[in-house]
Amino acid sequence: MAYLAPIHRPSSVRHAIKLSFLTPDSDDLIVAKANRLEIYTPNPQNPDQLSLHHSKSLYGKVTLLQKLRPATSQTDHLFVGTDRYHYFTLSWDATTKQLKTEKSYVDIAEKASRDSQTGDRVTLDPTNRFLALECHEGVINILPLTHAGKGKRKASDNAVGELQDPVPVRIPDLNVRSTCFLHKRQAGAKQANPELALLHEDPAGNRVRLNVRELEFSPSLRPQEEPPTVELEKVREVHGGELELGASHLIPLPAPMYGLLVVGETSICYVDEWDYRITATQPLAEATVFVAWCAVDDQRYVLADDYGKLYLLFIQQTAQGEYAGHELDVLGQTSRASTLVYLDAGRIFVGSHQGDSQLIQITPPSSPNTDSPSPSPSPSPSNTLPTIQILQTFANIAPILDFTIMDMGNRSSTPTSTSTSTSAESSGPVNEFSSGQARLVTGSGAYADGSLRSVRSGVGLEDLGSIVENMGPAPVSGLFGLQSTITNSSSNALEGGGEEEEAGFVDTLLVSFVSHTRVFHFAADGEVEELETFGGDGGGGGGGGGFRLDESTLYAGNLPDGRAVQVTSSAVRVTTTGVDANMVHDDDTWRPPSGTSITAVAASSTTLLVSLGGAGLVVLNLSGASGVQVQAQRDFSSNGSGSGSGQQISCIALSNAVPGLCIAGFWRDGAVALLDLHTLQPVLTERVADDAASPAVPRSLVVAKILGPGQPPVLFVGLADGTVVTYSLTPSPSPQQQPPGIPQLTARKSIILGTQHPNFALLPRLLGSGSSSAASGLENVFATCEHPSLIYGAEGRLVYSAVTASNAQSIASFDCEAYPGAIAIATASGELKLALVDEERTTHVQTLPVHETVRRIAYSPALKAFGLGTIKRTLTAGQEEVVSHFTLVDEIAFQPLHSYALGTDELIESVMRCQLDDGAGAGELAERFVVGTAYLDDAEQKSARGRILVFEVTEERRLKVVAELSLRGACRCLGMCEGRIVAGLVKTIVIFAFEYQTPSHPFLVKKATYRTATAPIDLSVSGAIIAVADLMKSVSLLEYKPGRAGTPDTLGEIARHFETLWGTAVAKVAENTYLEADAEGNLVVLQHDINGYSADDRRRLKPVSEMLLGEMVNRIRAIDVRPTANAVVIPRAFLATVEGSIYLFALIAPGKQDLLMRLQTILAARVKVLGHVPFNKWRGFRSQVRDMGEEGPMRFVDGEVIEAFLEADEGVQEEVCRELGGGVEVEEVRAMVEGLRRIH
Repeated sequence: MAYLAPIHRPSSVRHAIKLSFLTPDSDDLIVAKANRLEIYTPNPQNPDQLSLHHSKSLYGKVTLLQKLRPATSQTDHLFVGTDRYHYFTLSWDATTKQLKTEKSYVDIAEKASRDSQTGDRVTLDPTNRFLALECHEGVINILPLTHAGKGKRKASDNAVGELQDPVPVRIPDLNVRSTCFLHKRQAGAKQANPELALLHEDPAGNRVRLNVRELEFSPSLRPQEEPPTVELEKVREVHGGELELGASHLIPLPAPMYGLLVVGETSICYVDEWDYRITATQPLAEATVFVAWCAVDDQRYVLADDYGKLYLLFIQQTAQGEYAGHELDVLGQTSRASTLVYLDAGRIFVGSHQGDSQLIQITPPSSPNTDSPSPSPSPSPSNTLPTIQILQTFANIAPILDFTIMDMGNRSSTPTSTSTSTSAESSGPVNEFSSGQARLVTGSGAYADGSLRSVRSGVGLEDLGSIVENMGPAPVSGLFGLQSTITNSSSNALEGGGEEEEAGFVDTLLVSFVSHTRVFHFAADGEVEELETFGGDGGGGGGGGGFRLDESTLYAGNLPDGRAVQVTSSAVRVTTTGVDANMVHDDDTWRPPSGTSITAVAASSTTLLVSLGGAGLVVLNLSGASGVQVQAQRDFSSNGSGSGSGQQISCIALSNAVPGLCIAGFWRDGAVALLDLHTLQPVLTERVADDAASPAVPRSLVVAKILGPGQPPVLFVGLADGTVVTYSLTPSPSPQQQPPGIPQLTARKSIILGTQHPNFALLPRLLGSGSSSAASGLENVFATCEHPSLIYGAEGRLVYSAVTASNAQSIASFDCEAYPGAIAIATASGELKLALVDEERTTHVQTLPVHETVRRIAYSPALKAFGLGTIKRTLTAGQEEVVSHFTLVDEIAFQPLHSYALGTDELIESVMRCQLDDGAGAGELAERFVVGTAYLDDAEQKSARGRILVFEVTEERRLKVVAELSLRGACRCLGMCEGRIVAGLVKTIVIFAFEYQTPSHPFLVKKATYRTATAPIDLSVSGAIIAVADLMKSVSLLEYKPGRAGTPDTLGEIARHFETLWGTAVAKVAENTYLEADAEGNLVVLQHDINGYSADDRRRLKPVSEMLLGEMVNRIRAIDVRPTANAVVIPRAFLATVEGSIYLFALIAPGKQDLLMRLQTILAARVKVLGHVPFNKWRGFRSQVRDMGEEGPMRFVDGEVIEAFLEADEGVQEEVCRELGGGVEVEEVRAMVEGLRRIH
């Protein structure tokens, strides 16, 4: 029994449309992403950009969008077509703020017809009388749009009527590339019949033809008994010249030009409307392949080509408005467009499948005769061309060609087993994705839009506003929130203190730089003012009381009695803040001994711990009426006896969570020590670094109450190499093991967040929106580094969530009255701003441009690097050149370390990381990358058609080829089995041994082969069993047996799935259980019955679960997650699709299978779906051979349907539980579903 839940929803954009959908006058953009519709509206804060207004999923992958404005509606309706040949219409319900189905789905599938080979199309007649649907070869469905009412409307009335039932019309034109309705001149009172132009391929395949067919419509005399008739028999072929073979698009021209343009790869020609003759042909300056176009107005059109270039096509007219020629100019470079939508004022939405979608602005050329530019592009000669500016980018990780799992949380565990009997990409148990410790690194996009994407569970930041946009080149060294007015009932104690008191709002933000300090005051209404002084009598400069603003501030905070403290390198200053004089004491200052300076400080309540140049520590007590008192001090640099002598201090921490103790990190030995706060003598010392050779030393420390009541505080140690190590400060179990009251450092865990040490900031955990900073008594930890993370506790575990603050330099809690719960952030670009941390965890994506197709990716934790197989495409002088590389990339910085160029016409096909014999003779294994390639040129069949290359990574982190083998076929996939390399060649699986002639000359030796049914696409190896996904014949299991006593090795089939499936990926997800994906978007779980009664039973792989996903899966990566006690589902694999989706596949615990299946059935019947498409039709298995749309998914649970339980109102939830029976309570089901949501 299988369970599937989305981690990252589809992001590929293939279809988009502009319409007035929400209100009669609104400009809305609707974008289709696989089975989701997203509605975008102008951003209120920035009208030039778009913001997501609404999002909704459908039961079907969207293939068609068209807008309609019925005469009875004030807003546009949306016509939607899906890949299951369903169509329906939607509108916006302003009352419920939801999408509404106007016309339920209509099924136009024809089993006897072949699917359209060039994609589905929908075209609206310019007179708004007919809609043409093209979904099958040789068939056009005509949908009449009739008007309500009995009377006939005038011929000039172009209002859209109601959609009627489709009328299929057969035509002989096949392989249609483009269609359009032509604009016709009005002759008399009667409207002329519409004419449909079809650009299609000649049946022989050596010509492109253009036919214009007249649409003749006859309404039915008996509408209830027989449909109307539609004919497309009258046809005229365009003549006057031969169309080029690369012709791809038709652009109809409106009045008064009429006619149409035929856009090709080398030319654009004009066809007139009178006798359909090609009257003008203009060659392009450079050959290209156009993929999309949109109209700006009647004369200007924007075209996009396959290489990401954008062009402006300007139609020239005569004095009478007739066509007089055209001009094509390059505008600039964007993502490779799948669709173009003109919005307004020169703004165009570029929807992309291969790269990020973009909102661009066409900027007109500057003119010396005007003071300001026109809001839209104007006709200009070629020497003064418009340009484009990218206004907004919409992240897209599609298509995901390959991905790997980077588990950042297993750094402290023993490395993966050195046995190579497992799959090349397998590893030990990984952390759950929801913990934020597992990161998926995907190879996304294609060619110039190719990139690496880091996908991780995390939270977002909502920007509240910018305080200062640019504070200058000096970096910010610290941020501190203060209260300028404090009462007895409202106090903000020093960091880590005052949790039991009800803290008030802060109103002052202190910003520290390397050489000075700035102070900003926030009024209750949010007004910000920069102060020249703070505290005391206004002497913030050189003299008097108050803070010194001409020095860098190491720490600042409030004391419970109303005073404030500032720590600089030269002194500790305690000063008044201008409150009740009866509460405060005289200003006091403590200075370090001559020749020393303060380099670090930690604070808790009224205690300060300061480091003097890293050589000594001083404990200061600020609670006494006599001023600052030295409580303890110690010099650690002297060569005395005892632990810690001769040491240099690297970092310090102080917290009331560990009373009577402080914590210090030391440079030598990479250790941290718990010190007695009264003597500064060590009571417990722990070495943090993994091994003695490790250069990592503690650089930052913090203690946080993070896991909830009754749980011990957690010590966070940030190491110099970017690793974060955590310990639980648990009480000593017995006085014999530790002195009473001294905690133990237990439950050591580590995670890598970057290459440089992270800095920690404590943030109070809020109970809800607008609550004060001490509301919960718990804390979160914000780690700033290359990959900033918010660390919080959930269900007794630490969760590392990625945060959208990649350029943050410093951060601090700033819970002010105008912005409750806010945090202050200083960025590397010099911006100082306030933000809110989102409460809901989502999936976060970081983009690392490669500008090449990342076709294959492998990850080596031992080498701390990725191996990328990339393909680069360039167009030079009309010639396309393709070059392939294998590149070594650093795991954290994602910077290329070394690249190896393949031969001419040689492409990367497969990459794996494995461990092979190092050749030293001791049987030791070394980390290696293995690459499989293929050649494009098939002219010489006897020559090598591919290669296998084995790379080692040198100490200088460079690639070196240590073995190479030429092949007679392409190497499509690779794996490791019993220490041998498994290669999937064309029609053959081959086992190679990695052997040595001499210690420096390894080579590959063929040991065994097996001939597959067609061609192997993917491999999954477990022990001696190899699962092979075949191009056409589903999955077969092979067993490898090494030869004994001189007999040869053997490789034979032991079981197969006897069904025709076009496999794309396979992975082992449990013992004798395999998950397969096919090219038609199905998922099938296959089980091998090794204990079957008969030999035939043991030879069959039986489907135990199957479902239509609706997206083609490119890669499945199996995972081994340690399930929690009483887990409902057990995660087993990640799936990545062509549309940019990532799914979590899990197996349902035996005791919960029936409950989840019945819950899915009940919810599917109650969930209101757009178009009223049944759930079974959407998720039922479907292939060219078998369609299970009536039965629905088999033993497969859709997580999105289950999670819809949480969105239902309480009454519906109670009804669902009553229908489930068995005394199931609402709270029990709600808790179960919430747990399911948290796993992804």
